[in-house]
Amino acid sequence: MALTRRLRPQATAAKVGAPSKRRAKRVHKRSVAVSNVSDGGSTFLNERRGAGGSDKASTESNDEVVAPAGEELQQYRREQLDTPKDETETGSSGPETQDVTFSSLGVCPSLCSVLHHLSLLEPTPVQRCSLPLGLSGHDFCAIAPTGTGKTLCYLLPVLQRIQRGMGHTFMSVVLLPARELVSQVGEQFGVYGQHLGLRWVEVTGGRDMMIEAEALQQRAPHVVLATPGRLSDLLQRERGLVEAEAIAAPIASDSEGEAGNTTSNRTSGNGVTAEMPRLLRGPIHDRLQAVDCLVLDEADRLLSEEFGPDLRLLLSSLPTSSAGRQTLLLSASSSPALMQLQQQFGDSRMPLLLPEKEAKCPPLLQHRYIFVPAAMRGVYVLHLLQQEPFASQRGIIFSGSVRKTQQLATALQQLEVDCVCIHSLLQQHQRVAALKAFRSEHKRILVATDVAARGLDLPNLDFVVNLQPPKEPEVYVHRVGRTARAGRKGLAITFVDPADVAAVHRVESYIGRRLEEQPLPPLGIARVVRDVLSAEVKAAEKLRANGFNQKAEIYETAQREYRRLRRKRRSNA
Repeated sequence: MALTRRLRPQATAAKVGAPSKRRAKRVHKRSVAVSNVSDGGSTFLNERRGAGGSDKASTESNDEVVAPAGEELQQYRREQLDTPKDETETGSSGPETQDVTFSSLGVCPSLCSVLHHLSLLEPTPVQRCSLPLGLSGHDFCAIAPTGTGKTLCYLLPVLQRIQRGMGHTFMSVVLLPARELVSQVGEQFGVYGQHLGLRWVEVTGGRDMMIEAEALQQRAPHVVLATPGRLSDLLQRERGLVEAEAIAAPIASDSEGEAGNTTSNRTSGNGVTAEMPRLLRGPIHDRLQAVDCLVLDEADRLLSEEFGPDLRLLLSSLPTSSAGRQTLLLSASSSPALMQLQQQFGDSRMPLLLPEKEAKCPPLLQHRYIFVPAAMRGVYVLHLLQQEPFASQRGIIFSGSVRKTQQLATALQQLEVDCVCIHSLLQQHQRVAALKAFRSEHKRILVATDVAARGLDLPNLDFVVNLQPPKEPEVYVHRVGRTARAGRKGLAITFVDPADVAAVHRVESYIGRRLEEQPLPPLGIARVVRDVLSAEVKAAEKLRANGFNQKAEIYETAQREYRRLRRKRRSNA
């Protein structure tokens, strides 16, 4: 039975049809795009998709968001540029697909050998249109579905520059929105760059800040892989320490002058030295001035309000684009802020690459739904995992909150389901261990919040389950993109109750496909309900005893307050 016929009352259809005036105005007021831009409904989504992100949301100035390289890089660009301009126009898919290889795109023989060894013989559409630009030192903004190899679009240009003897300390900064993504990209840099003597540092938090600061200063990395928050924290900490030293210096100098009956001519009337502006720039800040290439991976997320303050601080510490810095933006979905930034560069300077315009999800991914009352989600999860083929397959179950994620994972473990969980309240070593166990196939089910929704490459993943459709269709695209990657088949199942109808129709409108009903065999309801209720009670007792519920409540309260303040700030804008 079609979801629209079964669930959608006419009142709901009228409500979802178009955004309210107040909401539409609020979208246009935003200075940085936020993830729930799609709340206006299916009509607004279709208009936005058709307009190619022409929303006039204001962002930072071009000089602040973009940056430079130097004479050496400029010479490299002139030498390497051999792609006619008309082949990289907005929306172009690059060279013809016939007989296209990494070598024909300009990748050097040593890197082609590594790619061949890893059985990567044919570039994907997004790689075909972006690599000629990236390898020649040009900027680009690439939007392509998950699982299409966007990481190689910036990894290969960076490594090729090192291979050709142009590598230097702090050559590239790659910003990603999650620790797990930083770790994953770091592994790929290690695999592809081990024969080049590549040095890279991961700056993510979850460990002592001093260790990361020392690594940045002592290891002299070619590439810095970081989350904006942690790298921003390091810069602010450095700025604070250097400022304290700058203020203390004239005091010490005055004391020495008095002891030696001499006066210092280095201090002004207020006790601040003339050297202070220079001192406020610490070693990390100074090294960031050498950056030739800035990469924003998952750019739509990084340009959201959540990362706004940190990103502005980092960009103020980098060279500007007018000085020659290469800027690469990559994402699986668009956003008003991302489109605004690309338009500030202009198509001639930063082509917008849309090699697969209409494919927001992998082509071999099936989209299904199951009508489930909210109180019965745990029952249906267990029942689903007990049925073939799911009983022998690997999958991710996405939940909307930290508390529900941990409760479900604990209950499933009580029922002897082979699973681990990952969410933001886990310590870093716990998150790493959970992902390692799942990737190595020691565990077959991962229960997760949206911390695992973006960018993670999880091999041999057969299905994704959404306990509830996300409010933003972009989040749905990123979640289900964990399966059906690299030409494989996959299945996405979303649990739906009557309160979720509007969200489902936003998803359908955004991806351009309808969710089909997932058939289930007759349910032995009494046994499953009894087992799940018993497991949920035991899980609740366990989480209450170890203090998790209290921590989750504090975290969720802080999140609600943050969202409230964000709404207030937007309304006052």
